Amino acid sequence: MKSSGTFCLVSLLAFCLALGVIGGCKKAAGYSTTIEQITALIEQRMQENQVTGLSIALVDGQDVVWAKGFGYADKENDVKATTETIYEIGSVSKTITATAVMQLHEQGQLDIDRPLTDYLPEFSIQPPLRSGPRPAGPITIRTMLTHHSGIPGDLLNGAFALELDPDYNEWLLNDLHHEHAYYPPNFVHAYSNSAVSLLGGGGGKSFS
Repeated sequence: MKSSGTFCLVSLLAFCLALGVIGGCKKAAGYSTTIEQITALIEQRMQENQVTGLSIALVDGQDVVWAKGFGYADKENDVKATTETIYEIGSVSKTITATAVMQLHEQGQLDIDRPLTDYLPEFSIQPPLRSGPRPAGPITIRTMLTHHSGIPGDLLNGAFALELDPDYNEWLLNDLHHEHAYYPPNFVHAYSNSAVSLLGGGGGKSFS
């Protein structure tokens, strides 16, 4: 998908469109005022912030009651954004990963306060190089979810790609054996793509 200039795309709940044909259209009438307000706000903010394209869905329970595309998916080629436009969701995937992990926690299939090594025994990382407080405890799933694990954040090696690399998490686990943590666990907030990638992939293993 090509673009000209700054191609700022925002996708709100786009994954809900995977439900297919909107099954809740009959509910849309009850949201008419909300839809009007959202539409006006989107159009205003898109103009103020020079947003090229955006797709949105309003969901009630399991029903997508309203969905619409605004602006362009490809302005250069005059391709309008629609309810089926595919966006790069970027770190929205972290929300999906965290939701899945918490669902497993609620089901008793994992405990977010247990050490990561209880679920990924092959995980290891070198201690921080800088002097500082001794670790108060191990790296847990909770510290990974809240970005307090100290795991280096951007060990990319092709992580940002158009196609999924099924071997990325295996590479990441192997690489972390030789990497030093940035900080001890629960010491400071440090955004970590790598930590969430480990949670999302689970090293190819089931948490249960």
